[in-house]
Amino acid sequence: MYKSRSSSHLSLALPPSEPEPAVTESGRPSSVAVPAFAWHYLVLAGLVAGSVAGGYLGSGKFLAEKVLKAFATPLGIVWVVLFLTCYFSLLQRRLMLGFALLFAWGLLTLAGNQLFSSWLVATLERPYLASRFDKLGPYELVLVLGGGTSVTPQGDPQLDLGGDRLLLAARLYHAGKVERIIVSGSQFTRSSELDLDPGHESKLLLVQVGVPEDRISVIQGLNTAEEMRALSGWLEANSPAPDLNLGIITSAWHLPRAMRLAAANQIKATPVPANFHTTPFIPSPHLVIPSGENLYWTQVALHEYLGRLLGR
Repeated sequence: MYKSRSSSHLSLALPPSEPEPAVTESGRPSSVAVPAFAWHYLVLAGLVAGSVAGGYLGSGKFLAEKVLKAFATPLGIVWVVLFLTCYFSLLQRRLMLGFALLFAWGLLTLAGNQLFSSWLVATLERPYLASRFDKLGPYELVLVLGGGTSVTPQGDPQLDLGGDRLLLAARLYHAGKVERIIVSGSQFTRSSELDLDPGHESKLLLVQVGVPEDRISVIQGLNTAEEMRALSGWLEANSPAPDLNLGIITSAWHLPRAMRLAAANQIKATPVPANFHTTPFIPSPHLVIPSGENLYWTQVALHEYLGRLLGR
């Protein structure tokens, strides 16, 4: 029979106290008492060791090291602790707590899973997966949506995570596939005078890679909806031809929402995808152990679907 357990929150993550030592016929405690749930510890330790050994046997030292590093990250540690807390809570029949923790652990595992996050982003990029640079254009005008740049502490513009959209615009210009480029984006607050609006960051970078300044226009917009309204106003003010061949460049996963907002503003345009997240499959420990990168991409995809539901 177990000793009474403390009801403190710290005890919820721990296995129950060791049972009373076995007593021999002479009334003396036995010296071979086994700690409670000792075999559970052995099984769990064996699973960790087996995953590392499996990585080594499957792909050598490199993958085994990646498995160890995945366990050692802050997210990996939280994932393991959450699982252990859930596991021992269920063993102690703390069912409400155990199933709540199991739900949280499962949600973290799914959202941080490499296959799930890649699949979710691929559902957004699927219409553009066949796009190739040599098949793009020509365009009279392209809009590059903001979000692919930032500034260094010294105030110099630099490409950010979505920077391929700006690089694609420069490539199109130098290949003679576009005549004029519009860059967009503004921010609601600036931390310093060195902190530029995304549209101006984009213009500076394009000029630095050889696009003539007089071929670049800048429009404002705190989000995609505002950028499309600004584009509509720019087109009206500059009275382009009704059959203008206009391209909209943004990350492939963002294009479905951008094109819907363009249509909502009566803008006829061709999607020009950049910055694909969908890539060939690469084995990784994050097929099981969640990673921060996969959590990020799951969040990106869900943000796009939420924007669709809200009409933004």
